Amino acid sequence: MNKIKLYFILVLSMVLYGTGVGTSSAWGAPFEVVAPAGFQRFSLQGNSDNFVTLPFFRPAVAYGKVTGIGGNTLAVSGGTAWNADEFVYSAGIQSNTYFVLLTSGQRQGRYFTILGNTEDTLMVDLNDDTLGGISVGDSIAVVPYWTLNTLMPGGKGIHVSTSPLIRKSEILFVNVDGIGINRSASKTFFYYGDSWKQFGQGLANKNDEVLLPDVYFIVRHNISTATSLTLSGEVLNSSWTMPVTVNSVAKQDNFIGLPRPVMTSLNNSGLIESGAFQSSSSPLFRVDELLVFDNAVIGKNRSASATYYHYNGAWRKFGAGLTDVGNLPILGPGVAAIIRKGAYAGDCFWKNEITF
Repeated sequence: MNKIKLYFILVLSMVLYGTGVGTSSAWGAPFEVVAPAGFQRFSLQGNSDNFVTLPFFRPAVAYGKVTGIGGNTLAVSGGTAWNADEFVYSAGIQSNTYFVLLTSGQRQGRYFTILGNTEDTLMVDLNDDTLGGISVGDSIAVVPYWTLNTLMPGGKGIHVSTSPLIRKSEILFVNVDGIGINRSASKTFFYYGDSWKQFGQGLANKNDEVLLPDVYFIVRHNISTATSLTLSGEVLNSSWTMPVTVNSVAKQDNFIGLPRPVMTSLNNSGLIESGAFQSSSSPLFRVDELLVFDNAVIGKNRSASATYYHYNGAWRKFGAGLTDVGNLPILGPGVAAIIRKGAYAGDCFWKNEITF
């Protein structure tokens, strides 16, 4: 797909879904890739939990090609000469946490948090993964994570609290490392004074708390007044790969926020093709389920609005008989989802290809 065609497809798609778009050469300039940029406006209802995903990325700060792989280290060439540990977070000095994104090759779309760097190497957190499948010549980008204060500076888009005891708005992080289903939030944040705070952590500054790119978070408004949150950034112009955890003895929830600015059908999601989602042998005994939340529904701690499963070669919606719903736009900006894996062995990866 050429650059001009990609740009106009994105314009059309984003107009349809209420998103603005432009183009930027920053994302992939060294490799002749144009990165469209856009914005997305989320309406956040009062006295309700509002599910938010991250459709856009912060601009990459460095690019290169892999020249060597060993352990948890990638050697990189391509105009590097980085300062030692310039991609390492340091409170009060370096406010960003960075990840390396693989933008080509067999592991395209996978990302790893950077733990350290030299002038031409990146040491990464494998998080129970490996660097297997990465080849010399694969392209990479170094990208800063969104943080609370880069995404919502000064409490933008939410209600600023006037007291730590009366929190008008809260940001709930889902528990990505927990075991089982229906897990409670792992952290709660609010904006008070001149910075973000974490509930239970006093008045410590939490501006630099990292938001994972493929996990949703919840904006909980505790008063009746609604707000509007506008997010902007660069569009991922490649596949995206995320780990899906399986529990061998019980069901396991995986919290998903697909980092795309346009809606995606289940048929185009790649869930089945990548092996991240298993088909069921019966509608009554569903192995894997996809739970989706609807922001139009008002309330806190609410259940999923719809449950989908795959049976007999097609996607089905629980409660809607055996109608094929595979072509309906289900996943995308502002759509929080849970992949609820059945109890069996073997973690896997969901590879979502670009479809616009």
